[in-house]
Amino acid sequence: MTNDINIAYIVETESYIEERKNEMPKNVYEFIKQVCQDERKYLDLVKQWREEKGL
Repeated sequence: MTNDINIAYIVETESYIEERKNEMPKNVYEFIKQVCQDERKYLDLVKQWREEKGL
């Protein structure tokens, strides 16, 4: 297992919704965008915790 955090799935999702944002209801687009932002924040916290613990 690696200590690197892979955010490729977030980047891919963000790219997908940006390309298709005019094809979906605005509330769906905004929700998915918020989920991606929240996931990035969570992963940043995990990375910070790992660094503090020396993992």
